[in-house]
Amino acid sequence: MRTVRTLNLFSADDSPVPCPPPWRPGALPRNSPRAAPAVTAGLAACLLVAALSTPGCVWELGREHPERSRMGEVVNDCIVPLPPGLEAWGAPVSLEYPDRSLWIWVDATVAGGAPLRNVGAFVSSAAAACRGELDFVTGADGVPEPLISRTAEERAEDVARSDGRRTELAITGGFVHEGRGYAYYEKILAGPGIFDAVAVGTGLCVIDAPGQRCERTMPGTEPREPTLLWGGGGRPLDRGAFVAADGFAYVWGCLHAAAFLDPCSAARVAPEEAADPAAYRFAGWDGEWLEDGGNAGAVFDNPGAVTPGFNAFLGRYTAVTANIWDATIELRQAGEPGSGYDDPVWLFNAVPPADWFIGGGVEHAALATEGGRTIAVSYYTNASGAQQGLHLVRFRFAQGSE
Repeated sequence: MRTVRTLNLFSADDSPVPCPPPWRPGALPRNSPRAAPAVTAGLAACLLVAALSTPGCVWELGREHPERSRMGEVVNDCIVPLPPGLEAWGAPVSLEYPDRSLWIWVDATVAGGAPLRNVGAFVSSAAAACRGELDFVTGADGVPEPLISRTAEERAEDVARSDGRRTELAITGGFVHEGRGYAYYEKILAGPGIFDAVAVGTGLCVIDAPGQRCERTMPGTEPREPTLLWGGGGRPLDRGAFVAADGFAYVWGCLHAAAFLDPCSAARVAPEEAADPAAYRFAGWDGEWLEDGGNAGAVFDNPGAVTPGFNAFLGRYTAVTANIWDATIELRQAGEPGSGYDDPVWLFNAVPPADWFIGGGVEHAALATEGGRTIAVSYYTNASGAQQGLHLVRFRFAQGSE
């Protein structure tokens, strides 16, 4: 059984009591570009309110789980070797091609400490990843290069700034259709402090062929931000996406509405129209598809990674989700791709981090085997000792779980 971790806040007689409902966990995961300020603000708010109120509280950060999931079992858990030349990395997001997975790291560090952003590597199988066989997208010199870059105008604006801020781009996921990769990214104004980040908006870039760079589209609908689909106040598409049997791309986003509150919803679009903001429709609470993303219905709340898809073995639409508070990976199922998802079912425990949260928790559909019966999920943990690193877990569904 997994040990429950708690944040204990005590009442006057030193007896712990539960936190009230508003302090339900829901801040952003560590590897999100908006993570640190959201998590810090949320924890500070909980501590402050508890301190000012008469009773304290016990905030449960984990739940006990049985040793084996009723859905199946872990058949392999490896730590992906850090490639030569890299000093550090975290958890990747990915684009899933029919025969391989393109893993993308928003943040990595080369030897010597220099940052490397939005670099990608193709992975042909789970076994290959466990052997460290990653095929990085490189420049002519053979050195990994960013898949996406700032425009000349953005670089000039950064040079002219005097406020200590800089433009950063963070690929958050996407889908593949007819050999082309469609990646969504967030544009962020970062700095001057480590926790200072302002979301400028969501954009789309396209990889015309595997191995090429991701070219940013120019919708031109946002004033002063021609590369963005939506501005910072719009609906983010920052979790994951896939193309369903009906031909639509279903794209998920979780809006950070408040401390500990990240409602997730789905949008859909014809893949060839993905660069047109007006072509998107958003899942409403009543099952209808709406033009206004501001009225999208919340399907569930999740601060960690969300990987939507269809599992042929289960015969259901699925969403693999990372529970950052429990350090677990869970599964939600539905009969439709954009709504009606069941409550999460626990699949397996991640190795608990030494501090903060696990990173990632993304399912890689291209690495599944046995017709989807065995899936592959990656996550990063900063656990102490030999368990620290990027884990790739293969989970096999039990016969009859479909």
